[in-house]
Amino acid sequence: MHMQKHTFQPKAPLEQKQLRLTQTLHQAFEQKVQCYPQAIVLNTENGLGLTYEQLNQRANQLAHYILQIKQQMGETDAFSPVIGICLEHDEEMLVSILAILKAGLAYLPINSTHGAERIGFYIEDAGIELVIGVLQYQSLFDESKVDYLCIDSEKAFIQTMPLHNPDVSIHSDPLACIVYVSKTAGVSKGVEISHTSAMRLSAMRLLRAEKHHLDLTKNNSTENDIWTLLDASTFEVHTMGK
Repeated sequence: MHMQKHTFQPKAPLEQKQLRLTQTLHQAFEQKVQCYPQAIVLNTENGLGLTYEQLNQRANQLAHYILQIKQQMGETDAFSPVIGICLEHDEEMLVSILAILKAGLAYLPINSTHGAERIGFYIEDAGIELVIGVLQYQSLFDESKVDYLCIDSEKAFIQTMPLHNPDVSIHSDPLACIVYVSKTAGVSKGVEISHTSAMRLSAMRLLRAEKHHLDLTKNNSTENDIWTLLDASTFEVHTMGK
């Protein structure tokens, strides 16, 4: 498996922000939910908007569903700690990322524009056993030996899951995600990004925003904002394969 750990260090972290770097990404988000449950975190297609509380509850339901699948699959074999995500950059991706992290697992973003052969390489190299996606992309994984959680067809079952945060033990500085970067020889290499590294990236963005007097998020708390937090660990979603 062609993996390497990648650690990001902010040049001049603020003492107040350093204390928050000990949190995981989803813990930082859950803190935001407690502070601003009714604040709009995402504008949706229906124009109603999605609040922090609503996003958290949807992520919790999917997380409980994933844990149920993990328990079932784990009865016969060791469950892979990394889950693939093949979705558009929208609310379903946010829900899925948060759900995977809340389940104590890591995720691998998969670009749907990549061919089956390249996707198959990611699956095999990262040891993926489960992919979250929609029916539209399911055929991309027909040749891969993975279980495919189709969130649109499984929606009714997912909505029966509990709304509360899952009680999952988190070890010190767990893996958050794996992204693949292209090397000079044309061979993609997997890079492991931990929760701490992703939180440091968020802190760096906050420092840059403060330096240039930018207000990137409402409530002026960039490192806890959902887009800033998760973009810190999914930056490669936008650039993979370009």
